[in-house]
Order: sequence, then structure tokens, then C-alpha cells
Amino acid sequence: MPILRYKPGDEAPASTTYALVGHYGESTDFVMWLNQGERFPFVTVAADYGPFWYVRVDIAHESTRAA
Repeated sequence: MPILRYKPGDEAPASTTYALVGHYGESTDFVMWLNQGERFPFVTVAADYGPFWYVRVDIAHESTRAA
């Protein structure tokens, strides 16, 4: 199953939890709930650290993986 990436400023396609990740999927530990239609927040980072994306996550799965 493909992992869809959303850019800052895009509209959330569903009401659920999203995580901000690095270009290769590395965690930033920034997770948030967005309602459908809300826009993903913009982020400010040093020029050599991008790009960043939002991905839909399952909190139960993420908690298990982190343990």
C-alpha cells in the first residue's frame, strides 16, 4: 500500500492523525490531529533539512513501533 505524502498548506483529505516526516520518512516526533479540509501547517527549518511532508498515521501502530 503506498504512503501518500501531503505538503504543508495542502488540505487534509480525512479527519485523522498525521505526522510530519523527513524526505526519507524519518520521524520528527511531531504528530497532530486534523479535521478533513483543514490545512497542514507550514514549518520553518534550516535550508539543508528539507523537504518535510505530512503522512497519515495510526497512533496505535506508531506507539507499538516506538516501544
